[in-house]
Amino acid sequence: MKQFIAFIVMICLVLGIGCTPPATQTNLTGTVQKIDDTFVLMADDETQYKLEGGDFSANISQRITVTGTVLDDGQGKVISVLSYEPEE
Repeated sequence: MKQFIAFIVMICLVLGIGCTPPATQTNLTGTVQKIDDTFVLMADDETQYKLEGGDFSANISQRITVTGTVLDDGQGKVISVLSYEPEE
C-alpha cells in the first residue's frame, strides 16, 4: 500500500498536479475598457487583462494602475484586483 501511495505522489509531482506556484502581486498600468459586460485593462504593452474584483464603470476610458494577482484562465489573462489608483 505504501508503494502505491508513493507511486501516486510521484505521478502527481511529475504531472504538476497540486503543485501550482503561488500567484505574486504585480502592478499594471493601462486604460479601462468595457467589452460586452466585462471590464478590461488595456495595459501599456497592449496586453488585455480581464479585471476582477471591483466595479470599474466610473473608470471607463481612464488610465489606472492596478495592484493584483495575474492568472491565465485559458481564455486570456485575468487580474484579480486588490487595489487601484486612477492616474491624475
